[in-house]
This record gives sequence, structure tokens and C-alpha cells, in this order.
Amino acid sequence: MWDSYRGGYWYLQGDYLETHALEWKEDFENRKRRAYYLNNCKTVVHAYTNLIFRETIVRTTSSEITPFINNADKCGTSLEKIMKKVSNWSSIYGKCYVFVDMPKTNGQVLTLQDVVNLEIFPYVKVLSPLDIINWQKNDYGEFEWVLIRTEKWVGEYDKELIVEYRRIGKDSFILYDTEGNVVEELENPLGVVPIVEVFHDEGKEGLSLIEDIAYINRTIYNWTSNIDEMIERQTFSQLVYPDDGSLIDNAPQGVEEEDLQAIIAKRLGTAHVLTFPANSGQPPHFISPDTRQLSVIWDLVKAHIREIYREAGLVGTSEDLYGSVFRSGRMAQVQHLNISSFLKAKADNLEEAENKILKLYCKWMDKEWRDEYASVYPKKFNIFAIYDFIRITFDVVSAGFSKKLNKILLQDLAKQLLLNHPDEVKEEVRQEIEQGDGTINVRLGNVGFVPTDYAKELKQEIESELLDDNVGRPPTSSVVGEDLVEKEGEN
Repeated sequence: MWDSYRGGYWYLQGDYLETHALEWKEDFENRKRRAYYLNNCKTVVHAYTNLIFRETIVRTTSSEITPFINNADKCGTSLEKIMKKVSNWSSIYGKCYVFVDMPKTNGQVLTLQDVVNLEIFPYVKVLSPLDIINWQKNDYGEFEWVLIRTEKWVGEYDKELIVEYRRIGKDSFILYDTEGNVVEELENPLGVVPIVEVFHDEGKEGLSLIEDIAYINRTIYNWTSNIDEMIERQTFSQLVYPDDGSLIDNAPQGVEEEDLQAIIAKRLGTAHVLTFPANSGQPPHFISPDTRQLSVIWDLVKAHIREIYREAGLVGTSEDLYGSVFRSGRMAQVQHLNISSFLKAKADNLEEAENKILKLYCKWMDKEWRDEYASVYPKKFNIFAIYDFIRITFDVVSAGFSKKLNKILLQDLAKQLLLNHPDEVKEEVRQEIEQGDGTINVRLGNVGFVPTDYAKELKQEIESELLDDNVGRPPTSSVVGEDLVEKEGEN
């Protein structure tokens, strides 16, 4: 799974490219050197994370917690970025772990000021399932102990990779060397194993987001390599030339037979030549390779990429790169419900994990946990592509159901359009919408721009008059328009 997500050199050097029938080893190695990987696995993983974290996550502003929120790993990484990594890794592996540790003080008795000056705060380390060698849980699903495999490079010039093992228990931390000998043993003052298990799926079964997508992506990888091979071998047209034997007769004496083709090709200005009898009456000409196979394979590639987005539930969302070209309104509704459910479940898992991390931080710092320290993740998500969101918003607002509803929808739209703008601009726009009456000016055919309420009344009046004249149905002329109203700014 990790190679499928990471892509690049590690994927291209792996055993994911398959040989085809009658392919020589040298030809396969050349094809592998030219191979490239369309990494849809990474795109899908990041799409889920982006959809969750582009919404507002409410975190405490308490001065007792903010130092940890701003620097969660003692390397300057914020808790927000740590949780994005947790989101990505849990999507890749199905689950991951967060170890909340405390720097050693070598037995020194420190004052509170020492702790602040020396920045002796708890820190986190994200672990993959590959780092967890063994564990034991009690009947309530709590860790009794966890065995972690760690690697580190030692030495200034001739570096050596050292593998160690750490047993994190409720009462002690034990460090073992590669041979299993105890190197260090420390007391665990917390009484709990300070490791948080984070799942991707709602059922907490450890199912990866890309466990099926990775195989589809591998198939696409092999198909695109076959396309590249066809292009490499068949890009240039083949010269067909009438020959009565004079091409060879005029060749230099003493030339090996396998070199004759190259000499003839050089004389005619092309790489390869096929000859046919000169008395056939046909002039020299070029023949081109059949491109239908390329088209068939590329259509399959595009279809499978769309299938990846369907499998991930991203069809019709703002992260959908392909699905929008074929989705229907009903399909978009179903996909909206599915992806919203998936995102809420994942956001709930991340919220639960982050609050467990904060509680462990408080335990290490000997602070009493308070509800005001808790982080709150979003429960609803705007997953539509921005153009769809604009269309839906304007359709509802123009219908004039409720002025209060209109204000809420327009404020939601403003949030999406002003994501990267300063807070003061966002607040100014919010106040403008709140102080308004919930209507917008729209263009009604040749009448011009009018408020939505008046546009609706005018349209109903025109339709009524036309129906009275036995027209039979409201026309779709430039006066009324094909839609209820035309949005401001459309041509």
C-alpha cells in the first residue's frame, strides 16, 4: 500500500510492471526505464484529508495547551499538520498509531520555570502498522503493552543502521537491542499505554481506503507502459520501396549482410526500409501503424480512472477529476450521501484520536482534563465542486422559499469563495449578507436585473397571460428564459 501511495522511484523499481508475451529481457528492462506511474492512490488519499481539513476545526485557545498545539513533535510541526498526516496514514494502512512520549530528564527535579525554559513538553510520533511488532489488549480494547520496532543511524562518517525494540507497558518502558538484551528500563508514571490507535473506517476494522484502488492503479500502470511501448516502436511511418535488386548490388563490397539494411536506409534517408518487387508497378510510399489499439487501451485507462473515483466515493465532488463528465443528477445525490457519510465517520475518528492525544498530554503534564480543551471536528462537509455549489445556491435563493434560508446559503457560498482571504474580509462580507434581505438581483430576459421576488412575480404573470392566450405551455423565449431566472453575470 505504501508504495502505491508514495509512487515515484520506489514504485517504478518495484515488481509491479509485468512482462508481456514474447518480450525479451532487454526489451522489458528498456520499457521499465521509460515507465511512469499515474498516482491516483495519492490523489484519493489527499482528497479525503483535504475535504475534512478545509473546514474549520475548533481547538482550544488555553495557554496551557496551545504550546503543544503549535509544536506537537518538538520539531515545530503543529497538531493540525500532525493530524493531516494521521489522516493520510490511516487512509493508506487502514489504521495508524500516535505515540505520546515525554523527553527524559535524567532524574533531575525540575521547577515549572525549568519546564518552560527547556521546553520539556510531551511530543507525538506517528507510527505505521509496520512499526508495531506485537501488542496485547484487555477485554475493553485497551492496550496492556505494545512492542515497537525503531531504526536509527549512528556514526559520523561510517554510519550504521541500528534496530531497537521498545516495549511500552502500563507500568514501564523497556528498551531492547537487536539481540533482545535489555538496554534501559524506565518507570511509566501514567499507568496507561500512551499510544492512540486511529482507524480510517467507521467500523474500526482497519480497512484501507486504497486496498482495492491500488490494484486498479497497478493495471493502469501496466497499460500506460504498453501504450508507451507502442509509441516507441511505431511512431514513425515505414518506407516501402520497389527494388529490382540494384539497392544491394550497388552496396559497397565486403559489407556484412546485417549491415546492408542500414546502408540502404541511410542512402534513402530513413531508419528502416521494406522492399517489394520493382515490376509491381507501385511507387515508393510510407505505411503507418494501426492506432486503433492505442485508442482502445487509452479509453480503458480513462474508464478505470473514473472507476477509481467511483470506488472512492468522490464522483461529483470538488476532488473529482473525471467523474463529472458522466454523472447524472440522481447519481450525484447518491454520491453526495455516500461521501458525506464516509467523511463524517473519518472526521469522528480523527476527533476522538486528537482528544485522546490531548488527554495524554495533560496526564504527562499532571494537568486535570477539562472539556474546554477538547477539539471539535466538522460534522457536515461541502463536497460539491464550486460551480455546482454556486448553481445550487442560486437556484434555491432565486426560488424565494425563505429569506432566512437564503442568507444561510449565501453565507456558506461566501465561505467557500473566500477561503484564502483575510478574516476581516470574510467578516465584512458576512455582515453585508446578514444586513441584507436575503434576495439577489437576477436578470430576467430583456427586462434587465431585478430583485428575485419581483422576478418570480413577473415571470408568473407573463406565463399566466401566455397560457390564457392558449399558448399551451410557457415559452422558452428570451423574455421568460429557459430557467426560472437567469443568474446575474451569465451571458
